[in-house]
Amino acid sequence: MLILLFIFYFVCLSQQMLPKKFSNEDQQEVLSLLCRVHELEIENMQMQSDYVMRQLQLRKKDMVITTYHQHLNLCDEIISQQRALIDQNNIACSRDLVELYDLYQQGLTDSPHIESSTSLPDIYIHKASSAYTKIPFN
Repeated sequence: MLILLFIFYFVCLSQQMLPKKFSNEDQQEVLSLLCRVHELEIENMQMQSDYVMRQLQLRKKDMVITTYHQHLNLCDEIISQQRALIDQNNIACSRDLVELYDLYQQGLTDSPHIESSTSLPDIYIHKASSAYTKIPFN
């Protein structure tokens, strides 16, 4: 970036010196056009640099999204296996756990994830009740 600024400064300085160095109009015009070409090349390099930086940022975000999707898939698998163990062993579960599982199932059917705008049920706030029920099959 600093190099680009230096080149741009040099090009501008060269344009200011044109009338002093050259008396021939054709030479002045050629040098002026060359300076303009260099300015455009500098702008082009800056645009390419910005493009590369944006691509890097997008790739980083894609990697984060991929990591979250992998984590979500892992969580889904853990919940499914735990659910199977509970059902196979006829383990009684609290009403709160049943509500959590229902919320989880609803999230799977409605969308691939629970959005941040979705309000969480009271069971996250209050102490779990002592009433137990068996989680129903889907």
